[in-house]
Amino acid sequence: MGFEDATYCSSCYQDLDLENQGSLSEFENTTYVLVGCGKQKDATGITPARDVYSSGYFDKKKRFADEFSDEWYIVSAKFGLIHNETTIWEYDATIEDVDNDKWLDVVEDNLNTWHDWSHDDEVYVLIGKKYLDAEASDGRTLRGLLNEAEPETYFPFEQTSGIGKQQQYLGDAIEHGELVMPYELPGFEDQAALDSF
Repeated sequence: MGFEDATYCSSCYQDLDLENQGSLSEFENTTYVLVGCGKQKDATGITPARDVYSSGYFDKKKRFADEFSDEWYIVSAKFGLIHNETTIWEYDATIEDVDNDKWLDVVEDNLNTWHDWSHDDEVYVLIGKKYLDAEASDGRTLRGLLNEAEPETYFPFEQTSGIGKQQQYLGDAIEHGELVMPYELPGFEDQAALDSF
């Protein structure tokens, strides 16, 4: 099973009114959030990507992104990197189902096409290790691409020890109204994750 490149030529882009779906360069000193897709989906027909994934876990990531980002994007095995308002259809694919070389080519192209970020921008990455560390034959990974990008990149899930602690972090950050790393939240303890650094 392959993936679909959800990028469009410029005339198609304008015809589909996609120019209103976000750009990585609309704001100065912008905060971006990259959210991992979810296996559980509940959509019929063509739907904004943000509404395709239906798990409670994805919902918390979506709420975090809505609360703290100026722009947020979804990393998908099927579509690569897409804006949360980009319309897609339900699919059944994981990172294990795609060719990492082709997938990373699309993701890298999307990053290069959409980003105009500066060293003052911030990117918060809410993506699992399987997607971050999927390696192309030339050694590229999504983690590497993000670390090489100009903005400051944060990986808050690296400071947690599983989905339960990730959900706790997301909920606590939203409740406190602060965009901080897990160790900065009052009372957040996940020593197992912190000891692994």
